[in-house]
Amino acid sequence: MFKGLSIFPATKEQAVESRSRSYEAWGRPFGMEMEGYLDRKNDYGGYEMAKEGRWTTWVLAPRGDPETLDFMCSCETLRRETVVSTQAGSDYKSESQVGYGVASVFTPPQNRGKGYAKHMMRLLHWVLAPASSFSATFPEEWGQPPAIPEGFGTGVVSVLYSDVGREFYKAAGPVPGEDGWVVGPHVITTWNLATSSLNASNDTASGWRLLGKEQLQELWERDSELIIDETPSNLSSTNKKAFTFLPRKGLGEYLYRRTDWFVNKMEDSPKYWGMESKLNVGNTFVSWSYEMYPGHPKTLLVTRLRCPRAMLAELISVLVGYAKELGIDKVQAWNLSDELKEECSKIGGDSVDAEEHLASAKWYGKGDSTVEWLNSEKFAWC
Repeated sequence: MFKGLSIFPATKEQAVESRSRSYEAWGRPFGMEMEGYLDRKNDYGGYEMAKEGRWTTWVLAPRGDPETLDFMCSCETLRRETVVSTQAGSDYKSESQVGYGVASVFTPPQNRGKGYAKHMMRLLHWVLAPASSFSATFPEEWGQPPAIPEGFGTGVVSVLYSDVGREFYKAAGPVPGEDGWVVGPHVITTWNLATSSLNASNDTASGWRLLGKEQLQELWERDSELIIDETPSNLSSTNKKAFTFLPRKGLGEYLYRRTDWFVNKMEDSPKYWGMESKLNVGNTFVSWSYEMYPGHPKTLLVTRLRCPRAMLAELISVLVGYAKELGIDKVQAWNLSDELKEECSKIGGDSVDAEEHLASAKWYGKGDSTVEWLNSEKFAWC
């Protein structure tokens, strides 16, 4: 059944059709208008995250009719800058590599239960990474390997956030018997503002500067350079290899661009999307996005946090004060360091293992798959 199918980069018409199919599941329930959701230009508004071919829609379609609008299922990938650090003895080496986020895996109801999505995800590995990454050659029963479009085929890792449990994407490996995306540690720290005992502060004038969207671009550029410099020293004692994504070149902006369509329609839309210390510029900051969908708790999502332990209580106090001014119900952060999670527990933050959006990775690089994912914060989500 699968021998006659392959994965192809979507035409513009297929990309629009893909989003049209998922609108009832992912657009309408969150109050989004159809036209805004469809993105008919297929360029995400011309934002940086979609430039230079970073954003790609893929379809599983018949080999003989790859441009059909009657394709079986679809997904999307977002190419991102990736730094890989390796320890060999007492030496550390960091390299700039290519990584991917995988999102929007969708099969229309009439095509479900036939294995299409799993097969599409199995084939996706073969266009993202070199064939030498896998434990065996392309399975004969799947037909010919998919053609690798220009600019692809060099990935060292891909990640996704599973909302269908731990096993589905793990079972979608590049060859039978090899794992696909494996769920890793994923801890969410939450402050429920109605019940939190944290003393919120509205005083940003003394030591903090609130940041608009444009100012975040400069912040992510500085942060990316810091991440590159510090990644080797952040390797854990148990892992000799780690990777991290960089928030610049559109990755950091993805979450707030994703909510533009809703936030911009609010009568009093939020003006600020980040905050940094005036005393420790560049080294102490927080960026965030918002979830303010109809029928859901209003949530401020911390996308990136760089803060020494000694300043965390003050930062969170000011952040929560701002959130309360907006009528936010809760503040959330993903996968903070153990040191910061311990400090959060003292200031009203409740850290629990995630039950959805499970952070999952497939390693294509050299060596075994025991690779640590550093800075697995919300900015890396797609």
